[in-house]
This record gives sequence, C-alpha cells and structure tokens, in this order.
Amino acid sequence: MDKRTIIIYGASQGLGRYYFNNLEINPMYKVIGISRKRPQWAEPHHYWLTADLSEPLKAREAVLSKLHDTPIDVLIYNVGVWEERAFERDYSFLKDDPTHLEAMINTNITSCIFQIQALLPKLLDSTKPQIILTGSTSALDNTGRPEVTFNASKFALRGIAQSLRAGFKDKNLSVTLINPGYIDTDNKHSTAETLSKHNGKQIPMEDLWMMLNTILNLSPAICPLEITLPAMKDFEV
Repeated sequence: MDKRTIIIYGASQGLGRYYFNNLEINPMYKVIGISRKRPQWAEPHHYWLTADLSEPLKAREAVLSKLHDTPIDVLIYNVGVWEERAFERDYSFLKDDPTHLEAMINTNITSCIFQIQALLPKLLDSTKPQIILTGSTSALDNTGRPEVTFNASKFALRGIAQSLRAGFKDKNLSVTLINPGYIDTDNKHSTAETLSKHNGKQIPMEDLWMMLNTILNLSPAICPLEITLPAMKDFEV
C-alpha cells in the first residue's frame, strides 16, 4: 500500500510540531513540514520546506515549485499568529500595530487561500483527499473575545472550509475545521502535567492529536464539518 502524503503548515513548534512527530513515525505516512525556517530539532531524514507565509505570493511559488512532482493526500493548515497583547487583560485594538496586523492577515488568511488553491489539483488526484484547518473557539459567535484581527482571521477559516466543501463535494474533498480552545502548546508537558497545571482551562495537545488521528482514519464516506473543542473551564465559550 502506498504511503499517504501529509503536508503540515506551521509544523516547527507547538501543536504543529506535535502533529508532525506523531505522524512522522507512522509508516503509513510521508509527512512534509512547512515553516519559515527548518527547526533545529528536525532530524536529517525529515522532509521539510521553508516558506514565509507572511509573504503569500512568494510562499505560494516557493512551496509549489518544491512540490511540483509530489502527490498530496492531506493538507493541514495549522497556522495562527495573533496580536502582541492578545488574550491579555490589557489588550486594546487601538494599540495594535497595523504592520503586524497586515502580517497576521497575510499569514492566517491570504496564504491559506493561496496555498490551498496551488495544491488543490494534487489533492483532488488522491483517492481520499482531506483538508484539515485549525481554527479557534474565538471564531464562534459572540464569545466576548476582543482580539479583532485574530478573531476575523479565524472566522475567515469557517468561510474557506464551507466554500471548499460546496465547490468540491463532487470530487469527494473532505474539509474539516477544528476549533480548539486554549491549548497547552508546551511540547514538554504530558497530558497529566497539563491537567495538573491548568486545571481544565487549557487542552492537552494529546487530545487534539487523538481528534486529528480519528479524522485521518475515517472512511471516504464521511466528512466531519466543524468540530469545536473548548477547554472544560473555558468561560468565554
């Protein structure tokens, strides 16, 4: 049986790194990581591409040129940069740097659209094409979160997912949006440590991995649409 090729954007740290390391050891998969720089922890045998997603057109050409002859079965866009004071009590939209906001929009939204458009023909050649987007509970209705640009970018992912499903349902393209709450992205923490340290206010990365693994192993007859995973004590949701 041929390996399924999985490409992961934002694979150098946090949840992306966790996904990469868990998928890479599975002999059923060939995993390609994408980030601005190749991380120091990457092993020589790891497949890695570098692209600066804050420059959408350049990133599109860089990735497409390197994957020219590579088939793709799964695209995971696990990217989300936020405002400098996001999720802090003193956050103020009026103090956001427009230059940083532009980079956020380019990275979170524009590059997502450009990358999917560039690689979609490859995905549609797969017998089981899947796109999995990492959203946020901040994209849900009326959560009370004040981070304007981050929230807007995560709302945009909902539109991207819904439109792709509508446009390519006849091609059996499965598009799933996962909306997690606060995640403990410290790669050194076990689930037990996360539960002990955060007391239900942050999600262990293992829980996200279990959800991803389930989605990857579903049959082509089903398409999970949108999965919301707030922390047990996330009072904003």
